[in-house]
Amino acid sequence: MAAIPATLRIRKADAQDLDQIAPIEAAAAALFPPGRIPDAQETTPLQELQEAAGEGLLWVAEVGEELVGFCIAWLEDDRLHLEEVDVLPRFGGRGIGRALIDAVIAEARHRKLAEVTLTTFADLAWNGPFYQRLGFREFKRNELPHALAAILEEERRSGMTQRIAMRLEVEPTAEM
Repeated sequence: MAAIPATLRIRKADAQDLDQIAPIEAAAAALFPPGRIPDAQETTPLQELQEAAGEGLLWVAEVGEELVGFCIAWLEDDRLHLEEVDVLPRFGGRGIGRALIDAVIAEARHRKLAEVTLTTFADLAWNGPFYQRLGFREFKRNELPHALAAILEEERRSGMTQRIAMRLEVEPTAEM
């Protein structure tokens, strides 16, 4: 892994960032093997980005003045659900995705939530195995919350295979 860029900055997204997210998302989607995601050119609708930004659940990664990555999460019961993390491929392998995920985990702690969840491909190195190295664990089928089961079913219906749900338990920060 290359070094984290010295000028990397992770911050909450603002309205001026939103039009820069779709190109990042499309570039990252191009990394998936053919047929693994339904439509690699489909990006998150602007309204969803606006809603997430308004709720403080959309983060961007900047290197210098360039937006190079983003992540989006949603509040679901007592957890944050990490919907998507994307980094421009030319900035991959430098810890930027990890830094974005760390921001989501910090937000979950700040909100005193129990866990961060996600769905991902079990077999792609930069998906399931990556999250496992970060401490995420796969849900057992009998532990799967209804909302995550519904997401997995929707993904299956869209043609995505080898998908799993994972979680990371979050320890709250001590109050000072």
